[in-house]
Amino acid sequence: MTLQEKIDRNITDFRSFLRELADKYGDTPAVREYHGKELVDRNYLELKRDADAVSRFLLAQGAEERMHIAAVGATSYQYIAAYFGTVDTANVIVPTEAQLSTETQCELFHMADVTGLFFDKHFEDAIPEIHEKCPDIKLFICLTDGVESHDLGDIHIHSINEIEKEYAEGEEIIVPLEHDTFSTILFTSGTTSARPKAVMLCHGGIIDNIFSGELEQRDSTNKVKLIALPIHHALSFNTDICMGFRNGDTVFVNDSMLHIAKNFKVAKPYTAILVPMIFENFYHKIMKAHEVHPEVDLKAMARDVFGGEVEVFYCGGAHLRAEIADAFAEWGMPVFEGYGMTECSPRVAANMPWRYRRDSIGRVVDNAHVRIKDTELQVKSPSVMLGYYKDPEATKAAFTEDGWLKSGDIGYIDEDGFIFLQGRIKNLIILSNGENVSPEEIETKLYDCTFIKECLVYEENGQITAEVFPDAEYAEMHKVTDVEKEISAAIKAVNKSMPTTKSVRSVKFRYEPFERTATNKIKRTGRGKKAA
Repeated sequence: MTLQEKIDRNITDFRSFLRELADKYGDTPAVREYHGKELVDRNYLELKRDADAVSRFLLAQGAEERMHIAAVGATSYQYIAAYFGTVDTANVIVPTEAQLSTETQCELFHMADVTGLFFDKHFEDAIPEIHEKCPDIKLFICLTDGVESHDLGDIHIHSINEIEKEYAEGEEIIVPLEHDTFSTILFTSGTTSARPKAVMLCHGGIIDNIFSGELEQRDSTNKVKLIALPIHHALSFNTDICMGFRNGDTVFVNDSMLHIAKNFKVAKPYTAILVPMIFENFYHKIMKAHEVHPEVDLKAMARDVFGGEVEVFYCGGAHLRAEIADAFAEWGMPVFEGYGMTECSPRVAANMPWRYRRDSIGRVVDNAHVRIKDTELQVKSPSVMLGYYKDPEATKAAFTEDGWLKSGDIGYIDEDGFIFLQGRIKNLIILSNGENVSPEEIETKLYDCTFIKECLVYEENGQITAEVFPDAEYAEMHKVTDVEKEISAAIKAVNKSMPTTKSVRSVKFRYEPFERTATNKIKRTGRGKKAA
């Protein structure tokens, strides 16, 4: 029996989804993670049991209004159980980035009206300050296994393990849930704006997105996928983790980016979603290792690095340079790119092994519709957000009068329905002759130069400027001593391939990485100054 026959696509909320997973996949391992040096499995039945325990605990708090509960910490089984347990009771989960300062966390908590907090033990030192600055937060729950309930001054810290034990048995959760029941607040991190927006997502929208692609055509479950993206991202929880659950996979939690190479070998996954920077780092290390050991078959060496079982990779967050994508394809581990927005839960379009076009972001996913209006890509889908929390003006501005979400991205759709991005409207360079130039279009071409690690194109003093961070490691590996000369020559070649109006007229070299947003995008703030 194939998974298509096993999974009920008519479910519209997280609680029904979790029940379906427990019914269909039972004692199949759902999550595999490290406890110290030991790998521990938790199956789908245990996940439902523990999520239900969290739900009963939250209901026992007697809150008269919907609670907004933040979650701060690394990806873990307990984080996942807490997420399900929260939204299954019509409460709202508010994941935030663990690396943010306490001050910034508190600002986000106030924006989202947070009244409870899940956290792991690494965050406990910040709890007294949060308690002082966010007096509306009354409920503190530590997600770390093995930590007992305790008092931190006058703050009581609940233990997730004790909650799961005390509330393991009880009646089924029956809180009403509808397609549009508010479930999640996710913060966007803009490339030009310092202030994030609080995106409101709903049960049915996220579930629709989880089922917005074809199920794997296979007769068995219990394949392993490695989870490397931070769980507070929509691409991580909604797409990576929950789509893995949909397929009956075992998600292997990468406990640290410092350990990712080791964890690929241990996990032996069939797939993973990674960002371009990770692909590039692996590529350089593989090529350097092959230079030291040329007698070893390159494809075999590369496949062994990732555990030997990888069938396909997916890339999100930014465009992967062609050289890297081509290498992985030659190694039998093709990388497919897609497109999404937090506001769309997040998937909008995707390339798949059976439906792919080079340089595109793929075709629109199931149930979604995309149109190009005045060069802008616009989306209509059941997965689109409810709006921005307590920001009706921003919500109104995000939609067209006829109800399409404005992506802010420039693109086009070819005759076969594949979507191609050309840049961001807000980043457009408007030249003195009135012509619009997309800096991303130029950046994509510059990234074909293997000596460029990072770059940013903008207007300065009336001309197109490229600011470049060279790839010193790659230059050293290829015994290139004058990397600036190589990059300058590459930029001249790019200029010849483009209209004169899009030529890079000024080049700036920098020798430290660009500052990045929480979603790993280069910040453009403070650049692109025009001449007076």
